[in-house]
Amino acid sequence: TDINKLETTEVSMAAATVTVTDPASLSDANAINLMTEGKVTLNSVADNYSNIQSIKSINDSQVDMGAAAVRVINNITKSEVDDLLTDTTGKITVDSITEDKSDLSTINDNTNVILSTANITVEDNVSRSEADVIDGYSNTSGIVTLRSITDTVDNITSVNQNGNISIASAAVTVTNPATLANANSIN
Repeated sequence: TDINKLETTEVSMAAATVTVTDPASLSDANAINLMTEGKVTLNSVADNYSNIQSIKSINDSQVDMGAAAVRVINNITKSEVDDLLTDTTGKITVDSITEDKSDLSTINDNTNVILSTANITVEDNVSRSEADVIDGYSNTSGIVTLRSITDTVDNITSVNQNGNISIASAAVTVTNPATLANANSIN
């Protein structure tokens, strides 16, 4: 039985302090906030970036996510990651991110951001070694999508054969002589 569905003669949440332990969305936070005049503390938040910002905009005396673990379910950029880092002291799990290789490195180096399951789109040109490093950021699951790669035939072929990296829509520049067979294989 949900506590909010009990008759108020049985139990009242009107002034209760509430701690939510499972991931809450904006819809959840708003609904729970309407059940009580007491403070609602969210231990975990999972929603798109815009909705997470809406949760954060609710006065902390009503709904507090200041230490919540956060999971962002839509594609974001470094500026949004930076903003989220000011919203919570908890870990931030990113589902999908589009950024350049330098900013991806900076994000990965932050121990409060988790990219291990993220789908990552790399905006700028990379080599095989850079693609392999970025693939290591998303080491549990997720696909690394390259927009551009420049390297040797062998290195591009190796990247193309990595099931975690997609070059399907990438601009490809080969830096050494290639045969027709090489070109067809890469294409």
